Amino acid sequence: MTITFTRFSLSKGTDLDQLRASFFAAGPLFEDAPGLVRKHFIIAEDGRTAGGVYLWEDRDAAASFLTTFVVPLIFEKFGVEPTIEFFESPHVVEGALPA
Repeated sequence: MTITFTRFSLSKGTDLDQLRASFFAAGPLFEDAPGLVRKHFIIAEDGRTAGGVYLWEDRDAAASFLTTFVVPLIFEKFGVEPTIEFFESPHVVEGALPA
């Protein structure tokens, strides 16, 4: 499996409540992404960086979807290109979900 981190800078004064709402609205766009197991939308504690943490079946699926869909989407919405990091995930442990 592959984990990817995407990160991009937010403009000063970005409305974080609107950003959270846009993440919820964008969720369905990722539901049928080939090879995607899970995606977490993320916002840094200081509110200056946002992005995503993805779990993929393999690196090829990750690279394909990120370059053809995610990078253009982020550029269109935020005017910046994200940084993308790829990591091998040789083992996944699922904790108990909160009630």
